[in-house]
Amino acid sequence: MSPKSDTIQSIINAGKIMDFINAKGQAGVREISKNLDIPKSTVFRILKSLEEIDYLLSTSDDEYAIGYKIHSLKPSLNKDTLLIKYSKDILKDFADLIGESINLAVNQKNKAYNIVYVDGEYYTLQANMPPESDLYCSSTGKIFLAYMDEASLKKYFNDELEKRTINTITRLDDFLKEKEEILKNDLSYDNEEYEYGLSCIATPIKKDGEVIAAMSISGPTTRLKFKNYDKLKEKLLEAKKKIEENIIY
Repeated sequence: MSPKSDTIQSIINAGKIMDFINAKGQAGVREISKNLDIPKSTVFRILKSLEEIDYLLSTSDDEYAIGYKIHSLKPSLNKDTLLIKYSKDILKDFADLIGESINLAVNQKNKAYNIVYVDGEYYTLQANMPPESDLYCSSTGKIFLAYMDEASLKKYFNDELEKRTINTITRLDDFLKEKEEILKNDLSYDNEEYEYGLSCIATPIKKDGEVIAAMSISGPTTRLKFKNYDKLKEKLLEAKKKIEENIIY
């Protein structure tokens, strides 16, 4: 690989690392390396470089968080930053209560991008979860699709979508049937549509009637069934209400 290619790859890796830390709140070398499949030595070097220019800061737990320089690049706190601020403690308490992973995602360029991720009980697939996912095969993504205008929705499904599992919905007609239920119940599902063995339940987070984010529970299908889907949905909607009552822009 040429020096130029090395430089480009380093920039790409730095971006992935910052995205991961931003979604997690803070993370260490081992966790970043394992989740992003980047060598520990490379992760360590990038972390130290980003810390040196104040894009990251080192915490007392030998982990790293987003540094003040990133926030100072913005004239003021944006809505996503405020959403993280007002929801993070609620999401942490929720994850502790049910023992499953909780995601808070926003729609960025037709991708469900996790701005907060809280670990629950460990499961093998957890290590392979990316910080962003396609809308059509994720529970948070389906929330954004359900509230999309008709023209945008048709355009989205006109693209060729990968059928990741036998359950993945790739046709507009099939999604429209789900859309009715999503809008009726404020709940959407990923029934092993992104990955076999993984299921998710999501609900929209609204402010003044506008969907500003989506929150989901994710975990192994068998474990979620054992914990009772109806009870999990009830707790999810309770957490949704707390966040919506807590948001101040």
